[in-house]
Parts: sequence; structure tokens; C-alpha cells
Amino acid sequence: MRPMPLNRSPVSIAPLLRFEFARRLRATSLAVALILGALIPVPSSAQRFTTSASFVGAPGGSLSESMIAVGPDKILELTPQWVTFFQKNGTTISRTHINTWFADQPIPGGVISGDPVCYYDALRGRYLMAVMAGTAGSDLTLLWISKENADPTNPANWWKYRLHDAQKDYPGIGVTDDKVALRVRNDNRTYVLDRAQAYAGQYPAEPNLTPLEFEATTWLKPCRNTTSDATLHIIGATAGAVRYWTVTGPATNPVVTGPMVITIPTVNGLFGDIGTEQPDTSAFNSCEPRLLRGHVAAPVPETYVRNGKVTMTWTVERNYGDGSPTTSSIRVVRFRTSDQVVLDDFQVGKPGMTYVFGSAVEDNNGTIFVGY
Repeated sequence: MRPMPLNRSPVSIAPLLRFEFARRLRATSLAVALILGALIPVPSSAQRFTTSASFVGAPGGSLSESMIAVGPDKILELTPQWVTFFQKNGTTISRTHINTWFADQPIPGGVISGDPVCYYDALRGRYLMAVMAGTAGSDLTLLWISKENADPTNPANWWKYRLHDAQKDYPGIGVTDDKVALRVRNDNRTYVLDRAQAYAGQYPAEPNLTPLEFEATTWLKPCRNTTSDATLHIIGATAGAVRYWTVTGPATNPVVTGPMVITIPTVNGLFGDIGTEQPDTSAFNSCEPRLLRGHVAAPVPETYVRNGKVTMTWTVERNYGDGSPTTSSIRVVRFRTSDQVVLDDFQVGKPGMTYVFGSAVEDNNGTIFVGY
């Protein structure tokens, strides 16, 4: 589990989310910036969208971690302290303390300890969430899936699973046509459930699953398939390479293939610099991004697959060679799953600025969205 910050301020500061929309073409690049919650200078070549949605950044718990899942008419924000639903105009539907939300699941020590993960499965109209829970020596991860055609703002309308012996750190949710996967970091385990059964509540509250165990030394994430695909894709990043596995077959008899190693040049040169600017972050000194400050083999965030292409990010060391201090930038790689050919490879960064907590996804037009 991540260490608690020593100087955590009791004042809640809504975190700033910054996105760059970059369609990578041979000769041109298009950059569009979306700023939530504040106005920030962006390059003159970028189109700026500013929302009045004040819902971004519900007060956090032990760490400044949050994740959102966007459905057709509701947005779920999950933090270590709150489970919050909003309408898309920013109106709060409900906000529930996380210990209250999970109160009907016995948790050792009554502790929801962080690293919340959520996702909206648009192909099937379901929300999913996972959180670390329990105390040292009694680790578990809670996996919740909203019921079909039911109001997700009511905790009673979720299927609820407890996975014991799941070490409490950095969980990740993957979804395919026929599988739901939960990967937890420290104990090198990937739990695979039959998606149809999990979505129908046909597993017991504490499923007796034999986890897949491979690659104990790399931070891995199972991917969310946003187009129809029965293969579970699992990825990680190391110095100079992407490591990639597939899990095929049914959840009852999964077949792991890999790792396939995709060499990524370690040169520092930017590919089509978006020219992003970072706002003043002095107000966030109690929210220092500890884990993703690592430049080598940094963990990848939640990752998506669309039409046979994985789009992923991680934090890398960046030395611009201009006398400015070495810092970090966001590396973005998109590769084809069929032959592991790298289609895009670029970095988002700027001299003297630290870029962390990257995330990327591709839409149905082939546009890459990068947030940091």
C-alpha cells in the first residue's frame, strides 16, 4: 500500500484534469485541450473547451486518488473516501462515504484503504468498481458490478464480490466479451471471472478462484476492450520495452501467452511535441505523485484496447539537453495486437515541468486522448 503523506491538508482542493487530444498523422498533428474546473493558457493552435462542471474532484481520503466512469446519463466518481454520482450537467445525484457504501461487506478492520478503480462498460451498460480493503495480514479486494437495468446510485443494485488474499496495491480491471479480470500488484495475481456469470451475480460473494500468476517484477494492467474482443490483453512497461501477454479461452480454463517484448527506443526526442503547459501546482504540495515519479518501469494506468490496438502511457525520464533539470514526461505508445507493430510513439512534456499520472484512450475515429 502507498505510504500516507505526512503533510496532508484537511482542506479539499478539486484536482485539475488536463487532456490533450492528438490525432497522429504522417505530416500533421491536431491538438485540442480540454480543461475541467479552471482556465489555463494553452497553445494558440489548440482549441480550448472549458466546462462549468464543478463535480470534478470530490474530497479524497488518505490519498489524492480519483477515477471517473462515464455512462449515458450518469458519471461515477470514485475516491478513497467518496462514491459520488453526478448528472452530466454537474448536478450531484448522490454522495456516499466509501465505508458506508461498502458497509454490507464485512471488511477486516473496517478499512477501505484506497486505489479505487471504476469503469463503465459501454458495450453492456454496466459500471464496475474495485477498491483495496482490509488490514495487513487480511488483505482483500472488493469487486462490484452494477446490475442490469437498475439504478447504480443505490448500493443494493450491485453484484458484490470479495477476493481474499489479494494484496492491497494498485488493482486493475480488465473486461472482454467473455471475461472480467482483476489484477493486483504485489502478490502477482490475476483473477479471471466469466463475464456473463459475474454480470448476472452467479458467483458466490467470495468466489473460489485460482489466480493466474506470472511476471512478478513488472507492474501490469489488464486492458478494457472497448470493441468486441474475447482476448484479455495484459501489459506492462519496463526500461526500453513494453511487455505484453494475452489470455484466451474461457475463464474456467484460461491460456496465457507471453510475454511478447516490444522494443521501445529509449531516446529522449519528442515525436510531434504537443507544446502543453502545466499550471502552477504549488497548492497541491500535499498531493505529491510518489509512485509515478519513478522514471523507469513505472506502472501503467488503466488501459484500453480498440479494434485490435492497445493505447498505453507510462512515466519516463526526460532530459531536454537545454540545461534544465531532468524531469519526467508522459510516454504514449499505440501498438497493434496482432503483430505487436508500434503505430505511434511520442512523449508529452516540457522543459522544467514534471508530467505524471498519464492516461490515454483511442476513440472510434482513431483519435488518441491523453490526460495527465
